[in-house]
Amino acid sequence: MSTRFNSRFKQPSFSLSGSGGEGIAAAAGLSTLSETFGGVKERSQDWEEFNRNHLIIKSTEEREIEKERARTEAAQIEAQGIMDANDALMDGRDAASSKVNKGKLISTGIKTAGMLALKFLPLSDERTKNTVENIEDALNLLRKLRPVSFYYNDDFSESPERMHYGFIAQEYAHPMPDHTYYDESIDKLCIDTGELVAVLVRACQQLENRVQRLELSHSVLGAK
Repeated sequence: MSTRFNSRFKQPSFSLSGSGGEGIAAAAGLSTLSETFGGVKERSQDWEEFNRNHLIIKSTEEREIEKERARTEAAQIEAQGIMDANDALMDGRDAASSKVNKGKLISTGIKTAGMLALKFLPLSDERTKNTVENIEDALNLLRKLRPVSFYYNDDFSESPERMHYGFIAQEYAHPMPDHTYYDESIDKLCIDTGELVAVLVRACQQLENRVQRLELSHSVLGAK
């Protein structure tokens, strides 16, 4: 009886090899599972690479946006500053026009100087300049200038009794031609004394070097 039972309920088997394709159907499930796992793994790697690239692109875009925002804010601040300065100049002109005609020319000259200062003050950056050289002989340049004291004529001052210090534009034009200009609005010569600051600083440096050399010479002579 056991023999008949075993023959009737014998455990089935399959093989990947053999004729007729026995076992192929059973092995198909294993093959499909392996391929599916491999595909999922490959897609997972692609997805990770996509995420990395996306984060890089997003970070770059955010940095560019911040740079552009900073540039825009800086431009707005600069424009607002210019507008405020122009408003102040306009207010000053309106106030001057309501006064006696004596001070009109002086007020206009002051406004013109203010506008020049506003125009050139921001351009101290090295990137805005070329042919930069040291001032070699500032003392010689200063010797050619004639500082004077003076009073303005009644037609050009609200306080003609007040004494001033400065230069005569016609004389100033010889040693400093690039810093003397003609203002059509008042039909007068004007000078830009702001450029004189660098010359004065250089002259002080030259004098200091001379003093140091003299002191060293006296020290050496005294030691002998």
